[in-house]
Order: sequence, then C-alpha cells, then structure tokens
Amino acid sequence: MYGAMTMTEDTRGFRMNACASPLVLGGVDSFQTIPSVTGVAFLAPPRTLDTVDVDAPRGTIQPGQYFSARYMSNAGWHRASFLALTSTSLPGMRERVTIRMLHEPKPASERAHRREKIGIQLTGQVKKGGALAAGAAVSVEVVDASAGGVCVETGAKLATGDVLFLEGPKQPEAGADFEVTRADPTVRNRYGGRFLEEATGKAMFEQLVEAAQEQRSAQRTRAPGEKPVAPPEHQQQQRGMHHRDER
Repeated sequence: MYGAMTMTEDTRGFRMNACASPLVLGGVDSFQTIPSVTGVAFLAPPRTLDTVDVDAPRGTIQPGQYFSARYMSNAGWHRASFLALTSTSLPGMRERVTIRMLHEPKPASERAHRREKIGIQLTGQVKKGGALAAGAAVSVEVVDASAGGVCVETGAKLATGDVLFLEGPKQPEAGADFEVTRADPTVRNRYGGRFLEEATGKAMFEQLVEAAQEQRSAQRTRAPGEKPVAPPEHQQQQRGMHHRDER
C-alpha cells in the first residue's frame, strides 16, 4: 500500500490506470453511482480517506456519485470505493475529477480470463451507436483480447454502450457482438469492452489468437524487403461486411 505522502513528495507526471465501476447498494434510495464502467487514471497515489484527482472521460463521473475502482498499487491489485467531489473540464473531452477514498483498499482478484496480444485489423458493423448510425462499417485494430472481451483502436468515434459486430479474422461471419464499456484515458481512440455472449466470445478469442500467431509466424519467416502475399481474388471479394442475423 502507498505510505503517507510527505510535503516534499513530487507527483507531477504520475499516472496510474484504473477501472471505475458502478456500485450497487440495496435498500438505499438516494444513492447515486456512475452509469457504466469507464477507464480513469489516478494523478497521485490514492490514500485511505484522503482526496485524489483522476483523469476521466468527460461526463462519465459526476460530483456526488459513488463508484469502485480497481488498480495496481505497489502491493498488488486492490479495489476501493470512492465519492466524486468536484470536476473540472480539460481539453480533449476529458475531466479532472477530485474524489475521496472511503475505506481501506481491499485486495482484488486477478483477471478472470487470460489476455493475449493480437495486433490484427478487423472490420466491424455498428449495431447500436451514439455518434455512429446503426449499420455503419468501421475499421478497428484489436490490440489485445481475452475470452471475455477485447481492447481496440479505431478512428471511429465510439462511446460507452455502443455495440459493434466484429468480423472473425478467419471466418468473417463467425464474429461476435462487442459492447464498449470504457475509453482508455491514456491512449486516444482506444476502447475496451466485453463480448455480449460467452460462447461466441470464446470462439472469437480462439480465432484472434490463431490469426495473431499465424501473422507473427509469417513476419518471422518473410525475407527482408519481401511484401506480404495478397489473398486470392475470390477471398478479397468476400471480405465485405458479413454479420449474423439479429439474436
């Protein structure tokens, strides 16, 4: 756990990523929490009962809202509850939110699913969007993935709650629906989210891992200066948008 901050401690440049999640308290009528999972970054080490600032996407955490945050401290993964006190707008649709830790952090479990680096370009189709119309095609790069979801980078303007159908890298029609649950506070145009169905998510993860392994193998064996071999013409023609019927 982080120790007490001294008056001379310099936290300029400090950033620690965290995942903020809604809190659920049964039987509390006036309780307010954040609407969805979002990525934030602590701008100083969080301390019990003390205030600390976080960098968050604009509008995701409002003063008066409670939430929990999972983060990696120098003692391992921890989770604690926080109350948002004030917020200040920043450039780039960001906000600096002052929050208070409400109790001693508790150890948090590791991820439920292993995560693999991917680095593959995919085509997606918007099924539900805020800024994007349903049916719009988007291009994404899958940064990493697990059986539960993916992290993607895209030039498209996504928002929490958007749902995309991601084509499978090996079988385009055998893709998976992906819901955006957070925007990365440190990398522009990077988003994380979850697969909406467990079975299709696991199958999609297996496709991604296999395709990534094949891509890395091809890169290792390719001669210096040799260009990648283009797929056969009939495969290029089939690379248009494919999607399953609405479930």
